[in-house]
Amino acid sequence: MKKYITLTLVMLAMLITLCACGNTSKLDEYYDGMVTFNGNIQIITETLELIDVEKESSAKQVCDQLDKLVEQFRIMSELEVPSTFSACESLADDAYSYMQEADSLYKQWAADTANADIQLVEMAKQNYERAMTRVNYISIILQGDVPEGEGITITEEDATDFTPVTDDSETIEEAE
Repeated sequence: MKKYITLTLVMLAMLITLCACGNTSKLDEYYDGMVTFNGNIQIITETLELIDVEKESSAKQVCDQLDKLVEQFRIMSELEVPSTFSACESLADDAYSYMQEADSLYKQWAADTANADIQLVEMAKQNYERAMTRVNYISIILQGDVPEGEGITITEEDATDFTPVTDDSETIEEAE
């Protein structure tokens, strides 16, 4: 969890730097949304870390915090991503889906902890980690770097690899 808190601080610093360079209002809106997201995620993850799992009420407390995370990830996934960072859009959508799945699996387990399969908790944890990994990737992209790791496919566009646009009026004049 602490690495995710550090991640949010790095994203916050990077976004402050981007906006200090006088970018467009679209980037400013994205910046504001990500700053809010990072601040809220930090508070929620810190609260999750403080839950005493030995207490009977811990499952409900975790569910409540996961609900808050899902809402924050939903909001993040709906942010309009500037074209400069277009790769972040699908990552945000994926992160939201993974967080929803983590929430759902944990709630299935919490509904009947005495008879529930402990693997549900493990699968919830894996989905939570996948969501946070996507947030980490977003942070890396926003810093101008390229994420690396298993399952990452990078598609680079070559600036010279395109078909030029022709003016249709020239073709019509030549035909006449």
